Amino acid sequence: MKHLYLFLAMLLIPCSAFSQHPLTGASGAPMRAAEEGFIWWNYDVDDSGQGLTLSFPKLPEYSQDFEPYSGQRKYNLCSIIPGKFAGCTISKVKIALAPPKVKYADDYIRVWLSPVTVETDAQGNDSYLIPESSAEAENVTNYATARTNGVYFQFYTITLKKPYTVPKGGCYIGYEFEVGNEEDAFFLWGNSEDGGCYMQFEEPDGTHTWRNMTPYGLGNLTTSVYMELSDQIVTDASVRAQDERNYRTGEDFTYAWTVTNLSSVPFSTMELAISVDGQTDDAETIDLGGQLPINGSCNITRPMHFEEPGEHTLALEILRVDGRENESAHRKAEGKVIVINPEKLYPALPVVEEFTSTSCQWCPRGTVGLAKLKEIYGDDIVTLAGHSSLSKPDPMTCKAYAEVMAVYGQSLPSAAFNRMAISDPYLGDSGMESDGTSHFAADRFVEKLRDMFPSEGKVEMTAEWGDANRETINVHTASTFCISRQTSPYRLAFVLSEDGLAGKTTNEALWAQYNGYSYEQGDKSGQYPDGDMDFWINASSVVSTTYNHVVVDAWEPMRGIEGSIPSPITADESIAFDTTLDISGNSIIQDKDRLTLVALLLNNNNGFVINAAQCAIDDFDPSAVRTVVTDHIPAPACYNLQGIRQTQPSKGLYIQQGQDGKFRKILVH
Repeated sequence: MKHLYLFLAMLLIPCSAFSQHPLTGASGAPMRAAEEGFIWWNYDVDDSGQGLTLSFPKLPEYSQDFEPYSGQRKYNLCSIIPGKFAGCTISKVKIALAPPKVKYADDYIRVWLSPVTVETDAQGNDSYLIPESSAEAENVTNYATARTNGVYFQFYTITLKKPYTVPKGGCYIGYEFEVGNEEDAFFLWGNSEDGGCYMQFEEPDGTHTWRNMTPYGLGNLTTSVYMELSDQIVTDASVRAQDERNYRTGEDFTYAWTVTNLSSVPFSTMELAISVDGQTDDAETIDLGGQLPINGSCNITRPMHFEEPGEHTLALEILRVDGRENESAHRKAEGKVIVINPEKLYPALPVVEEFTSTSCQWCPRGTVGLAKLKEIYGDDIVTLAGHSSLSKPDPMTCKAYAEVMAVYGQSLPSAAFNRMAISDPYLGDSGMESDGTSHFAADRFVEKLRDMFPSEGKVEMTAEWGDANRETINVHTASTFCISRQTSPYRLAFVLSEDGLAGKTTNEALWAQYNGYSYEQGDKSGQYPDGDMDFWINASSVVSTTYNHVVVDAWEPMRGIEGSIPSPITADESIAFDTTLDISGNSIIQDKDRLTLVALLLNNNNGFVINAAQCAIDDFDPSAVRTVVTDHIPAPACYNLQGIRQTQPSKGLYIQQGQDGKFRKILVH
């Protein structure tokens, strides 16, 4: 089962690696309105209908920090109701959980509430003191659950045993439950906010610690609370800027900020101020033409035009709504646009990352799509196929690439195009005709995105084997940008792919490809009239085949290697980065002569792949090692000058890999 669910059907989804989006209810409907004098309140929500389903076993896919806890199955999660709601009375809670294959332990979800308490250490640092269990909380409600079949997630609306009034300083609201070890458990949605998700972990010594999940960027708990308002009106108009985008000098475009009403009442007017590169316009009041409902959102747009290339900052601040001071912690949002002189644009190497599985019967369409892209573009495109296990174990599943699969592989087959948009690897965004026929159009989508998103940087790369056994790869890169930036949002990531993978299917590994296009499942030739799918249409329902473009290893593929492109960036100056990649423990690679190394140039302000490079791996050359170190006892693994590994070297000159990943000549006395 995939861990990222889309609850609104969308063929083309503008995407950001660091913006996970919300569930909107089982049918995709917005949360129902509250009665007058009441509100439903929750952390950040937007309207793209997307959320993450998680569990202890799945958390390590997003960070190795969670590896020690992957076997746990007792959950205690909480978020913070801010102090601005002091005096409001909570009577109901709505949460989304994945229905268990069996009932929750003790047949209960325990919903608990307790006042926020803060401890200050000797250095003046504050930390939250969160109850260790529901038994220590002020207010506890046991909610009986039952097994639900055929549903990926379930919203539970729970009426508290006793209404709870939010104290001064706010309160924790949490829920505690236990499920089977391998089951999906809970959901996160929206853009991660402080207070939106805390999770409890049991340490090896049996103690329990709470961890703020905000830094991991996975979203907020789906907790919504139904509150009766106090006499005091809460005014909260929260602003969010759009992700960083690139434009050409002289190009007219429209910039948008999103305003969400998190107040206790609707509003119809906003007093706001817009600034461009630090120059603030006079405040203006706009009439929305109607009431913006509680939890409702609207866009504030402004036409923009820049003649000066470089980085430009655009900010919107909501000062007042309906004449009341805006109390939101997010009343101001700042975004950036990159403006590029068209004469200095770098040719972009498109990157198409397909998400597939041997047990996905519709994934042959993606296989054909990648093959056709490679046929059209040759070396002028990067094609990667990330595999995951569905109903059967896929032997090409790459753990190092799992986070990319979880965040972008929202359905199968699908593909991330430069991580700027997700679409079909065969159809693109325009290959489905109104008459029901399907045509290859992924190439048109590649060109469309290349025109929409000009690239401000490039990366060049060479690589060679670092040892005679070909267990390490020495990589040399040079990145250049056409603009200067004081702070670098860029990093390099590396992905290793292999062509021609094949194997024999066993109970532990499904090497054959499931094929839903087979004649055995009905004639689909009319649906694909161009002949692209003929092989699969004429094949059986299970096909023994070889696999190309397969991701077999990766190094920081999601956010890139920290420090690989340091600040500041000076236009037209090359930035070198060398590293050594270790594949000694890799069990997926079959033939090292069929490997291709890919460097992804990532912009962490929006998650886009702005450019890339790919190369074969040159032969190991011991004479290319530069640094000489004397009087140094080598590590157990070193090589003689012929590249032969030595475990107990005698006196002489050898090659050793240091802790920094670089190879050195050493003289053993």
